[in-house]
Amino acid sequence: MKLNKFVRSFVFAMLVFCVSVTSITSQTPQAAAECAQEMIAHHIGNVAPAHVGCALNVAIYLRSLHGFEDSTVLRNGVTTAFTSCYPALPNSNALVNRLIDNLDEINDVNATTFGGSSCLEDMWSHIDGVLAAANASAERQRQAEANANRIVDNAGRDGASNRADPHIKTLDGSRYHFQAEGIFTSFITTDGKFEIQSLQKGLQPKAASQNEAVAIKYLSTTLNFAVKTRSVYLNGRLFTPTLGNMKLADGLEFTQLQPDIFQIITPKGDSIIVKFNRNFLDFYLRLSPFNFGLIKGGIMGNADFNRKNDLTARTGEVIAYKDRIDRKLLYKVFGDSWRIEPSKSLFVNEILSLYPKFDANFPARLVDIMKFTSAEKKYAVSLCQRKGITDQDILEDCLHDLALTNNPAFADSAEFAQKVKRNPNQYFRKDSPKGPGFRGTYSFEFTFSDGKKQTTQDYEVAVSDDKSGMRFRSKKGATTRYITNHAEKYYLNIIQFDDNIIQPFATKYPFSRELAREGSVETTRTELTKTIAGYSCRKYIYQSRTVSGEVWVAESLKQTQSIEIEYLIGLTNGGFIYMATFPKFLSQSKDGMVLEANLKERSVNVNFRVKSINTTIDDSFFDLTGVKIVDR
Repeated sequence: MKLNKFVRSFVFAMLVFCVSVTSITSQTPQAAAECAQEMIAHHIGNVAPAHVGCALNVAIYLRSLHGFEDSTVLRNGVTTAFTSCYPALPNSNALVNRLIDNLDEINDVNATTFGGSSCLEDMWSHIDGVLAAANASAERQRQAEANANRIVDNAGRDGASNRADPHIKTLDGSRYHFQAEGIFTSFITTDGKFEIQSLQKGLQPKAASQNEAVAIKYLSTTLNFAVKTRSVYLNGRLFTPTLGNMKLADGLEFTQLQPDIFQIITPKGDSIIVKFNRNFLDFYLRLSPFNFGLIKGGIMGNADFNRKNDLTARTGEVIAYKDRIDRKLLYKVFGDSWRIEPSKSLFVNEILSLYPKFDANFPARLVDIMKFTSAEKKYAVSLCQRKGITDQDILEDCLHDLALTNNPAFADSAEFAQKVKRNPNQYFRKDSPKGPGFRGTYSFEFTFSDGKKQTTQDYEVAVSDDKSGMRFRSKKGATTRYITNHAEKYYLNIIQFDDNIIQPFATKYPFSRELAREGSVETTRTELTKTIAGYSCRKYIYQSRTVSGEVWVAESLKQTQSIEIEYLIGLTNGGFIYMATFPKFLSQSKDGMVLEANLKERSVNVNFRVKSINTTIDDSFFDLTGVKIVDR
């Protein structure tokens, strides 16, 4: 099986950037691992590896190198795997060269037998499967990055939603009303590991329904939310959240943002918001780019960037968008295909017992807003306007709900939906396409030289979900801090003197123009690596119209979603900043987190180097106790 160069490079990247090859090979047959050990012993002598599995790692790199013997990356990969597996050998480099010299024989299943029988064919077949899986994973990564901008163009930054009576915005951005009664699959991934189900109950008169419960399953973790009892269940047990962030199993993060608003974040960066209203609930979903193209379907669509097939039944039949007002097609052909029997749903018995029966023929009729009375329309318009609803789509939903139900809670739902749409990052976590961004504290050294003078300054930076901060000591006995509030779009410049004679004060600035700008940028990934602050980094060549140099990127760290440090550094230089001083690439690199940069713009040289990294957040960065805040 011939494998392309990208696959081989990716395998080495898995080792260098801490994606454990042994975690993959631990699932391979024992026979393949033992065969790898015999094969290596046949060529270098009968020496014992650190463990049988690591010998298979060496074989994986040898397989990757075959046909690409001039690849420095892959040759280094063989060396790294070999010395890790046989750490006690004094002449390991010579032995690695012996293996590489014998690559043709090693990869020829007919050339070598061990103990009278050949095991190579089965072993290579298994390794080819590992490499193919690595290639598929890399393709998913590349596709996720390509998806990131398309998602914004397609569904918007506020993602998909299922709210009010209910109004559904699909994962691809289509809108329709779905007033059925029962339990439905909102969406499910093709592998079934990530799923959301909604429980809808009809209202009187029989023309509208509302969400009263939602169930979320991710891997082995299941969450239930029930508005009727204001309850949350975790894996079948009553769960009492507390305000703030909690870590759940399977890498999930659970945050109670407010008493009636909950946020769930998956390891891939999917964001789900559940909001309890007076007697119904709403939920919003911003799907990770990793999951686009991997959705089987549901009443919230299939996330394939094609709105024309959003209303696809479980059977595969596509309902044209114009037919969303056809009761039979929408509710019977499409809706019933995603209907779930209560006993087969994700909901706990405590919730199901509240709903002994669902009417499969609900709604009895479709709503025609033109047939509402003048009094109903006047009431709806008055309340929706009083809530400040101006977004056209949300306003139409608000008028529909109020005129139909006379329930002012639907106006509250519309008000919140408009807030999410206008400022989604206040509710959803704004993550990089690679997944959750860096959160924690790090220190770095920044050197600026223009040929006449050189300035070096140490900085500390803290990054949380919606705030970032930086501080440094001046020579005048003062500590300067910058706190950037990304949700509310302002930053504070705080100066605190050591003698505390002067009360600490902060100047508040709104976000305005960017202090660092740059045009087209080219970055070239190289094969060189080194360790910085305990993280393996890869060298990139950086080139823009006026700036050039090198940057070292920790690809295993996801760049923070929030810290736009060009603002902060720009302020320390009197409000003006060269592009080279801190170009956007350093704070917004899609390739990972930049830990070192050596850049030049004309006569200006800039050196940036991270000295230490801590993945916990130092709360003192954001402490404003005793600080007087003055608006600029």
